[in-house]
Amino acid sequence: MKNVNTLGNGVFSILERLDVLRREILNLEMELAKHGFDPRRGIESYSVSEIKRLLESTGSNYPKVRELLIKLVETQERLYKELYSFAGLKELNVDTEIPEKNVAKIKEWLLAEKAPARNNSTKFKHAIEEVAKVLQRCHANCGSRVLEVLVRIYKRDYDRYRVIKHVIEACIELGGLEESPQLETSPIESAVTLIDECVKKLERSRLALNLKFKGVKP
Repeated sequence: MKNVNTLGNGVFSILERLDVLRREILNLEMELAKHGFDPRRGIESYSVSEIKRLLESTGSNYPKVRELLIKLVETQERLYKELYSFAGLKELNVDTEIPEKNVAKIKEWLLAEKAPARNNSTKFKHAIEEVAKVLQRCHANCGSRVLEVLVRIYKRDYDRYRVIKHVIEACIELGGLEESPQLETSPIESAVTLIDECVKKLERSRLALNLKFKGVKP
């Protein structure tokens, strides 16, 4: 028969590990909250389609947010394993509709998902050139006209956000806008209104020229 003190120490050790894992999960959730995720929701409550939509809205932060999500689901799985071990079970049961199964689904999708093409793609350069043309010619509703061009070129909002962010960075660089750190979490229609704000303070030709010479970041 095991010594009572030994049993007590074992339980205390498990509780300590659980506490550490819960803190790690909380820290990761707070980081993800900066990118549009709800800190009040656990990762197990998200569907894969929700994760995909939120990831696509993170713009250039896509790889970083994907890595945070992978760390979160792996830490969540470690927590489940500790809880199962504490309950005297050998392995996770992912055959029934339980949070563990959903976390496993999310992890599988994240590991299979590839980050979208980076900003040095030919299509991205073409989009920047087309946006520069619009800015040189437009007299009103420049933001809406830019969005029309991007809808024609790209199928996904993720790619449109990348171009808009590039334009906004040029605006900020020229002093036409202050920084907008949560650009990617705004509806795309709201994001393009920042372009209208920018052209009110800057000459459109100056902004278009800056876009051309600013280059496309890798």
